[in-house]
Amino acid sequence: SSLNFVETYEDYPRDSVFEIAAAGFGCCILRMSMVKDLIERCKGNPFQPLPELSEDYSFCYRAKQAGYRLYCDSRIKPGHAGLHVYTEQDWTRQQKRIKEEVCE
Repeated sequence: SSLNFVETYEDYPRDSVFEIAAAGFGCCILRMSMVKDLIERCKGNPFQPLPELSEDYSFCYRAKQAGYRLYCDSRIKPGHAGLHVYTEQDWTRQQKRIKEEVCE
């Protein structure tokens, strides 16, 4: 299947490992050999932001261009820490509220 680089998954395989185009790096595991390879290929920082992409998405873009495959393990459930620890359920509720407001 084709991977869209900028869309997010709302309906994704639960409790499994699947290929992705990019991810935020709040919780990730990288092989140092891949990081070192990308540093060499980029002649510097592979996290250097590309136009309109964050550092982590820029890294993913460069990794995909170099032929690396990226995966998500949806069995791991990290939260996003801020004033509150945001979970997948929080994100889902927010998306539902946004859709309801837009459609009204």
